[in-house]
Amino acid sequence: MYKFISFSLFFCVLCLLFSPILLAQNEESDSLDIDLSLEMLGNLSAEEDPSALQQVLNKKVTAATKRPLPSRETPNIVSIITAEELRKSGARDLIDALRLVPGLDFAQDVLLVTGVGVRGNWAHEGKMLMLIDGVEMNEILYQTLQFGGRYSVHNIERIEVIKGPGSAVYGGAAAYGVINVITKSGYGQEGISAEINYGQLQSVRGRQNVSLSAGKSIGKWYIGMNAFLNEALRSDQTDLVSFGTTHDLRDNSGLNSSHLNLSVQSEEADFKVIYDQYKMNTYAGFAYDFSTFITDLKYKFHLNENFFLTPHFVYSEYRPWTQVGRTDDGFFDIRARRLRTSLVSGWSISRNLNLTSGVEYFQDLAEDLAPEGQFSGGWQNVEGNYVYNNLAIYSQALFKHWLANFTLGARYDFHDVYGGNFAPRVGATKRIEDFHFKLLYGNAFRAPSIQNIHLASDIRPERSNVLELETGYQFTPKMLLVGNTFYMRTRDPIVYEFGIVDGNEVERYSNEPLTGSWGFELEYRYKAQKAYLNLGYSFYRSLAAAMLNQVPSHEGIFAGFPGHKLSLNSSLDIGKNLSLSPSAIFGSMRAIFNSAAAEEDRVQAETLAPYLLANLFIEYRNILVDGLHAGVGVYDIFNQRPLMPSPYFTVDTPFRSISREFTFRLSYDFKFKSKENSVE
Repeated sequence: MYKFISFSLFFCVLCLLFSPILLAQNEESDSLDIDLSLEMLGNLSAEEDPSALQQVLNKKVTAATKRPLPSRETPNIVSIITAEELRKSGARDLIDALRLVPGLDFAQDVLLVTGVGVRGNWAHEGKMLMLIDGVEMNEILYQTLQFGGRYSVHNIERIEVIKGPGSAVYGGAAAYGVINVITKSGYGQEGISAEINYGQLQSVRGRQNVSLSAGKSIGKWYIGMNAFLNEALRSDQTDLVSFGTTHDLRDNSGLNSSHLNLSVQSEEADFKVIYDQYKMNTYAGFAYDFSTFITDLKYKFHLNENFFLTPHFVYSEYRPWTQVGRTDDGFFDIRARRLRTSLVSGWSISRNLNLTSGVEYFQDLAEDLAPEGQFSGGWQNVEGNYVYNNLAIYSQALFKHWLANFTLGARYDFHDVYGGNFAPRVGATKRIEDFHFKLLYGNAFRAPSIQNIHLASDIRPERSNVLELETGYQFTPKMLLVGNTFYMRTRDPIVYEFGIVDGNEVERYSNEPLTGSWGFELEYRYKAQKAYLNLGYSFYRSLAAAMLNQVPSHEGIFAGFPGHKLSLNSSLDIGKNLSLSPSAIFGSMRAIFNSAAAEEDRVQAETLAPYLLANLFIEYRNILVDGLHAGVGVYDIFNQRPLMPSPYFTVDTPFRSISREFTFRLSYDFKFKSKENSVE
């Protein structure tokens, strides 16, 4: 804790050094600022004609508070990836894109399944929430997210990554952060955009996919659509050894994705349907199938110009982790359904005070479809099904004061097994022309998911608290430097373990006493009309680790995640239509458990060497006709093929990422008309 306080004091000193100068420069304008409403905060800028960077910074972020605020004003630590950065970087999927964000990295769950980590902490299960156009995508059996060739990068307009607790608004699955994906049609696209991609590895095809996005306003209604079909490889490693058997992953790691997102919107109504199917082969002789179907309906009633009510209904159905091609007694096929209803109100009490409140109820039901059945007796068993209910009330006030903009919020959840739990959040943010700071504290509560409870009937909820400080300064209209320090602590963390006992697969959960991390992150952004440069650095140290993801011989870092990470994302326009975009990611040494060690001997460790992923993408726009674009690139130029390890003790062997990949991309954009105001 004292190290975190030292770093925080260092950032505070920087604030004090800058503040007198900036306050003197802004004394008159800041006094006038008091009367501005929260909705007008996004229009503030240091110049009448915003630079390319300021246009990005002034875009309003909605994921953190459900109220639109610019990234420097929103009460969370936020990283934004724009459509331009996604396109020019040549990112092949969300893993490529999110690895560019300081503090985020990826590791292996079971049998090549890949999940996300945040600030060194394994967030794959129930600690990171993902939204697509406001729709929650985590499956509810384990509350997991799977990455790798699953979603189209081409169809994305913007990604907002919220690091830190979002539970006061979204509940337990957002304990460590939120990934908010806003698609082109979700942003209000007026036109059609299509893309095909092809990737070639050293000896086999790496990927081939097609993306389609379309949107059109018809009267007061807006109709949008996103679609994606993809075939890819997780790895082309030929010599993976597991239990004495050598596997060629070119034949055992195929990924197949199908995604469809339909929406109909007006100023008041918003209806979405999402279908997603993700299949991945394993070297264990079967394939995992993750299927998701979600319908989402909400309607905003404006009772007057200062008050609205929004009823919201969601039906979600998931069949995750279904084992296709497996016929033995371990066959897994469970369908989980969630029915959620909520009522949200927004009240602009004055130009300086806004209140958002809501009440939410959901019921989760899981039914076993496997012949032998996984659910045999146990908690809340109703004719072989698991059922539980949750009722939540939350409220959040945003108050603008001359001293700072204050956020005060809380969520109270009542779970029919674990009772009531309270998760507050407080924050203070301030922007003084080019300088800003944030001081944030939040709690998070996560009730165990269906399978957590099924596999460990004595499992307890986990509770987290996070303290964060951010400061930033925009040196010029084109240049911004932001730094944050963080302290994250989770009591009773729910920890997963997978192994083989007497020749049988065993997965189980337990509560460890404490886990967490502290550290800092830096982001430097330079953006001009014809060039941009984004540099990121993140550092963490484990606070007090859970036994199953702390390698005892490597104190200070968690299994699977580097203590230091550097990222570079840049682009330069050469001429009118040609751009050259190098990017790179460096990860320091990683420590993992020796998977061959006996279960009781977890002090044995392996060390994975640092890695450097260097990439280059070249794009030529408006070939022959306006809207026709082509690009070529190479990913992992030096053919590092970094290993993807597990972040906990497991029998799974780390696998190598795909080798150097040459990619080709062809896209076409057709605009119906210019649209100044998108549907939000």
